[in-house]
Amino acid sequence: MVSADGSQLAFLRGEYGRQEIWLAQPDGGSAHKLLGEPGDNISAFAWSPDGHRIAYMSSRYLQGMEETDASLFVRDLATQATNRLLTSARLRGALVWTPDGRLIYSYAELPPNSNDANLWAVRLDPQAYRTVGQPQRLTSGPDGKMRASISADGKHLSYLRWAESPIVYVSEIDRAGGSLAPLRQLGLIERRNLPFSWTRTANP
Repeated sequence: MVSADGSQLAFLRGEYGRQEIWLAQPDGGSAHKLLGEPGDNISAFAWSPDGHRIAYMSSRYLQGMEETDASLFVRDLATQATNRLLTSARLRGALVWTPDGRLIYSYAELPPNSNDANLWAVRLDPQAYRTVGQPQRLTSGPDGKMRASISADGKHLSYLRWAESPIVYVSEIDRAGGSLAPLRQLGLIERRNLPFSWTRTANP
């Protein structure tokens, strides 16, 4: 991701559980690590309009837990000071810093609609880089909202709508050849379908 003035490039390095944000010149030169420690998962980051700060969303995996709290931070590139703006297990992977000084982020709905997430915006104090006032909802609807971006003039916001609907299939195994017969869809509803166990006999 290139800064607004085109002078710096920020990019993500590392695998899940060991992710870091690095900075470089636009041609890839002078690459160096900005932040990230073992255990960090960085789901989104965004440049400030002046290119002096980076906002990022980070969580840490805890063994035995399906979901952990994520936090939204702002890092000053000159002083390396970091402000934590928000912490919640409902934060999702979309983050935009608008030209008029707002942070737009994705926030999951409450159960039973926790697979859906919508975009919210909160204004930042330009001096202290802390939130000012209450967040404002920007979208309302089903599906997750991911990978948001904004035009240079701040007038157009784009984002990816994403729905996770895993489907269970069943197939016969050819024990002699080790191959699979054609797949057969088990559930016909368009919801999250996950297999758990077999009955004692092959035909319930």
